Amino acid sequence: MSPQINDYLTRPKRYFNIDGVGELSTGLMALGFGLLQYLQISNPPGSVWSSTYTLFAFVGVLAAITHYGPRAIKQHITYPRTGYVQYKDEGKARLAAIAIAVLLAMVTAGALVRSRGGFSALPALVGLAVAASYAYGFARAVRWKWFVAIALTLGALAISALPADAVADWADPTWLDGPFPASVVGRYVLMTLFFGLTILASGGITFAHYLSTTQRPAPEPE
Repeated sequence: MSPQINDYLTRPKRYFNIDGVGELSTGLMALGFGLLQYLQISNPPGSVWSSTYTLFAFVGVLAAITHYGPRAIKQHITYPRTGYVQYKDEGKARLAAIAIAVLLAMVTAGALVRSRGGFSALPALVGLAVAASYAYGFARAVRWKWFVAIALTLGALAISALPADAVADWADPTWLDGPFPASVVGRYVLMTLFFGLTILASGGITFAHYLSTTQRPAPEPE
């Protein structure tokens, strides 16, 4: 296959995150939920952070930012510089991603509720699944992002290997009524924060590089 044909075939995949907006929204979402989880486990059960109303308000604001923010960036920055690409399978891809995420959440919740034993490997499995999803969604299009995928993998394994007692000291989920060990909850919170910061940093680097290497077309003379 000639380089020109290969470039044409892989252009939609590269264009999806050409400006880093996909990573920025993903990282912001993960970081936001990680911060909320941290505030929940580090405050008393009756605090405002454990309120259902706070959860719904937080999710609504975060969803609005991650939905309308990328659209605004694409509309005012990306499209004027590199044009607009219509993806035929975009809807199917999103539905598949949502289905995988829901399935993963259901499996995780079921495993947590089922028993208190065998929790040590669960955070690592979830972390590796997230790292694999990042590799499939982002790293395939840009080679240097494989280093980000490797960092996510190593980070997930390192956080999963933290001593249970050390994690449980600050992650005391007294606001939960189910069988959730503090060490597991703490690892999930740390992992979510780590993933959010790492992916957000990768998206920021991509966005800065995109702005420095692309120029808005000059206005046509009247």
